[in-house]
Amino acid sequence: MVNTMNKQTFDYFCVLDFEATCQESNKDYTMEIIEFPVVMIDTQPLLIESTFQMYVKPIINPTLSDYCTQLTGITQETVDSAYVFADVMGAFTSWISHFYATVPQSNILFITCGDWDLKTMLPNQCKMSKLSIPEIFNSWCNIKKMYNRHYSEKIRGMHFMKEIINGDYVHKKTSVRGMKSLLNRLNLPLIGRQHSGIDDARNIAQAVIKMCRDGCIFEPTWPKRDIGEELIEGLRSIARSEGKRYEVKID
Repeated sequence: MVNTMNKQTFDYFCVLDFEATCQESNKDYTMEIIEFPVVMIDTQPLLIESTFQMYVKPIINPTLSDYCTQLTGITQETVDSAYVFADVMGAFTSWISHFYATVPQSNILFITCGDWDLKTMLPNQCKMSKLSIPEIFNSWCNIKKMYNRHYSEKIRGMHFMKEIINGDYVHKKTSVRGMKSLLNRLNLPLIGRQHSGIDDARNIAQAVIKMCRDGCIFEPTWPKRDIGEELIEGLRSIARSEGKRYEVKID
């Protein structure tokens, strides 16, 4: 049952999970986006409304490593017949513009599993493709940080994370570190293949929906808020947990 008290501040959540070229044990390898998948969630019914997925032709290292194909399931034939990144970005911009026709641009929140997709990979790819980074990608929510924030409880001076086991929440000392552990904590099945971009996006989307039903209010985790805002929100959380209703502010 949907938590009716859970009023999200965004109309849509745009779940994104890039896949990129890679080589095993090569930190100097230049990575390029080869899959651009997005799942759009309407926050009112908490349902997936639309999906976008396109593969991308790599230019700097056009031949995929065996490791990359084994990891992602993306074949050489797939990327050889794909469009270059600039064309894929254009197609994505056209797709998402349909949502901007009904809600303001600022009322769509991008959600990722980690900061790598939009903090590192997209800026690098745009630089390689000689593109400006669209403003819509300047802010996003890292679902791992949101999970750790929402399900954290302080017990005897130590922070613990909740995990669902047999329908009940139990406490764990470790925080969520990846998509698989996120799904495990929420007692959700893995959909499809891990490291398939579109499957990962769908998995993250089901985690988002489950967290919303648990009362989590999603908000941007990047850019980071300043320490004053973090302190105010922390004090408000304490006040809410104690059943108090007063405004916390710093002069």
